[in-house]
Amino acid sequence: MDGRDYWHLDEPPADEPAQPRAHLLQVLDETYRGFQESRWLLDERGVVPRGRERSLGMVLLDGQLVASWRDRRTASTVRFEVSPHRALAAAEVAAVEEAAQRYAAFLGLAGEVSVATG
Repeated sequence: MDGRDYWHLDEPPADEPAQPRAHLLQVLDETYRGFQESRWLLDERGVVPRGRERSLGMVLLDGQLVASWRDRRTASTVRFEVSPHRALAAAEVAAVEEAAQRYAAFLGLAGEVSVATG
């Protein structure tokens, strides 16, 4: 595409139920920041507002940028406030919550997650 080669994994076998997989990334993560020319491949639906980032992080769901996030920390807790760019299905919200809990565990803090709706 446009003189560049892009690689991707094959689809999972049909007999395996596809479960959404989410990751919380910092806005300076190389996946986004390091690839200026191809970063919008992360938004194939075109739902992410263009312009200056207003959050500390992004949520990738199955390799697509679907939300932004901020966190609020205390000495023992981190609260993730997730703002989706599109409506998320229940399984997708569960995947985002799981990713936030992984991040909280990495920080050594108890995790709380708030996913905005509307």
